Amino acid sequence: MANRKKRLEREQKRLLREQQLSTVLRKYKVKKNAIKELAFLLEHWNGSKKDKRWKAAKRSISTTWNDEEISFFQNYLMGYSHQKKEALKAAVIHKKLQNVSKKFFQSFANILRASERVFRKVEDWKPTKSSNEEIVFQDLFEHLFVGYKVNRSIFQLLTITRAFYHADSKGIQLLMTVAAGKGIHAYKFSDVKMTKKMNFFFGNAPEKLGIYKALAWSKYKGIGADDKLALCLANKSFNDFEQRNWMSEFIHFANKENLSDSKTVKKILEFVDYQLEFSTKEIKKGMYTYEVPPLFRGFNFKGRTLTSVLRMCEEWEQHIADFKRTAFIRDFPEMELEGFRHETNGGGIVYIKRLNNPKQLIEEARYMKHCVAKCYQDECMSGESSIWSLKLHPRSGNTKRVVTIELQHEKETIRFGEVQGKTNVCPPQYSVDILKKWGEKIGVKNASDWKYWG
Repeated sequence: MANRKKRLEREQKRLLREQQLSTVLRKYKVKKNAIKELAFLLEHWNGSKKDKRWKAAKRSISTTWNDEEISFFQNYLMGYSHQKKEALKAAVIHKKLQNVSKKFFQSFANILRASERVFRKVEDWKPTKSSNEEIVFQDLFEHLFVGYKVNRSIFQLLTITRAFYHADSKGIQLLMTVAAGKGIHAYKFSDVKMTKKMNFFFGNAPEKLGIYKALAWSKYKGIGADDKLALCLANKSFNDFEQRNWMSEFIHFANKENLSDSKTVKKILEFVDYQLEFSTKEIKKGMYTYEVPPLFRGFNFKGRTLTSVLRMCEEWEQHIADFKRTAFIRDFPEMELEGFRHETNGGGIVYIKRLNNPKQLIEEARYMKHCVAKCYQDECMSGESSIWSLKLHPRSGNTKRVVTIELQHEKETIRFGEVQGKTNVCPPQYSVDILKKWGEKIGVKNASDWKYWG
């Protein structure tokens, strides 16, 4: 008895569909609506191709749908589940979708292909009153594929154009993952591991952020940022799913310093990026490109205050400004003076070499922490002075700069000008002795008069 009732129900549904299709066919004979023709083809795709109505519909539809588009639906119906086929057929004959474009159904078929599950029937859909195709498309998607409550910013990924052209893209895959109730932690974002905690925050992210900023906001919240800081970081122009190894360290620092000003956050992050992530910063002028090396390699936030970090940011900005000012200036005039090489008692070697261009002046000033780059560039360019660097290469370890030397050129006379150690302190005694030997060798007038140097 129960089986008989089921058979009767199925038969009634079949007759209802036939009635709907008959109505559709009557309409398309008048309006020649390609969507209605497609509805007939979809319903009878697996039937006999000798059917006169089928042949007539195909002949009529070929004027609006090309072979590639018809083949698209044919392949779709042949390769997917009965549930998805029925969903597409029901959507095509739904009264709300009688006048939508071809792209609407092509996009809808793509979304069906990407989906893992259809949660509800098309027949149960209560469509929006809007006639805008994008809004109707989103409303239909939400009815069929969204199983649980989701952050509505996810629908930013859903447009007819995106669904049609980018059905296999990461964005659509993410959309289907979240819509199915799996959460963002179930989706693989390149090399970034998203956690359940981040998924919780994503569900509560402000909708005004949009999908990618909401993802970034939830990511930073998940590693300890407060709401204001997470918002600042989300608005920062990092790549969508990019993760910095030092970001958790920065967030701990920012929370300790109560840092939430977006301009300050952006300034610090750009500074750290160039010290740790990028090997150089490029400066361009016309056809030429110049690379500025990092000033604080191996930078970290351990033990630092906001004041000290901002001071380093200012030094980095000044460093870039100096390079911009001098990077494309030619080398200083050539001189016949020779450098010097001296072996110490400890087995080390001392070199004295001339600084030949503004770039080398800046590097000397940065390492020695004095003003040689600012004060002597013009004199070096005119030939009034030349700047030399005394470097010590010990038997073991790295070469280090010890003394910066100015030679003053007055007609045929050479004199020692300023001779300064690091941070403008007096040079060590061993370097003074070496300078005297070098000065006597190249004919420096005051080589033996130490009290007159500098």
